[in-house]
Amino acid sequence: MNKSEIQKAISYADDLRDRKGDQIQAIKVLENTLGKLNADSDDYYLVGIKLSALYRDSISYEKAFGLLEQLLITARNKSKAISYADILRSKAFILLQQNRLSESLKQALLAKELIRYKRKDNVDEVKANIYAVLGNIYFTMVLYEEALVAYKLGIRFAKKSKFINRIITISSDIANVHIARGSYGKAELYLRKIEKEAKIRYKIAVPQILLRQANLLKLQGKNDAAIDVLEQALRVSRNENWKRDIAEVLLPLSEQLTKKKINGRAKEMLIEARNIYKSLGLESKAQAVSSRIQLLD
Repeated sequence: MNKSEIQKAISYADDLRDRKGDQIQAIKVLENTLGKLNADSDDYYLVGIKLSALYRDSISYEKAFGLLEQLLITARNKSKAISYADILRSKAFILLQQNRLSESLKQALLAKELIRYKRKDNVDEVKANIYAVLGNIYFTMVLYEEALVAYKLGIRFAKKSKFINRIITISSDIANVHIARGSYGKAELYLRKIEKEAKIRYKIAVPQILLRQANLLKLQGKNDAAIDVLEQALRVSRNENWKRDIAEVLLPLSEQLTKKKINGRAKEMLIEARNIYKSLGLESKAQAVSSRIQLLD
């Protein structure tokens, strides 16, 4: 496959996952693409990492880990240091989701050190991704100052490589740190700024930004305003058919309706969210929502 064909396959898989919510078909596309690539190519590892993320979100952590371990062995044998670091970053993110924080931090720090002095064209994007995950790890460990340092380094490398998507997502993460520290004014400024940017340059980030705005409003006791923002996020997600975002907006929206004793509508939203998670193969999330539905019976 040439560069153009590989990029076309990746874009198609991204569209299947993000717009159509069809993770299973996206997996088939990337599995087929990976099977056609040579391990001497950097694209082999890029596609493999994307495929592992789909395995992680729709099948199991074990399958994702298995693929990443295979990629690590191949990258080491082929002396692909940058790809090797990026694979470690992917492992760190899975370990973070499993709340295995010390292991996650170890992998992310190793990834950072491996490419600290690398200067190849694509290295700044990988560095931005690594610092983004490091920030997430420190945030989860309630080490907010360390998280901010990591996030700001991530933005620096993202700007160097014109990695707009990562600039927006890390900026949203920084806003989350300010929310956690009670600096609501700073958080609001960050979120409003990146919402405008995301609407123009990275629309898929908009629902998550709006979710954080709604959380900020809820923490300030502005529940009606929070509902308005959540409904806006739901409209955006439905218009684009971003199924996972629809589910993730329905959950806090149902919580707000429950507080207002609108239990019937809240239950309908939870059922819809559960069904979406099931359709995406996210059984653990579907089970968690089922437990919430039972509380409304």
